[in-house]
Amino acid sequence: MTTVSFTRMKDGTREDYELLREREGVFLAGTADRLLKELASQAEETLSGYKVTRLEHALQAATRAENDGAGTDWIVAALLHDIGAVSYTH
Repeated sequence: MTTVSFTRMKDGTREDYELLREREGVFLAGTADRLLKELASQAEETLSGYKVTRLEHALQAATRAENDGAGTDWIVAALLHDIGAVSYTH
């Protein structure tokens, strides 16, 4: 089997979910690399009118969270808070 047999999660079989568990493990193992790649790409991007890149903004937010005594989860959230934002680089 190369794909699951269902289009709605509730219709999945045991075999479907075994396949997904296998495939998702590989995908999830690459999460950190995908996030770092996205952050690196933001080093060259800025929103029109700003003096800092999107990466600099993310690092500023994370640094402020750390300086305010935030826990690791909040610092990471601050670092990634704009990761899904649409880039307007005109």
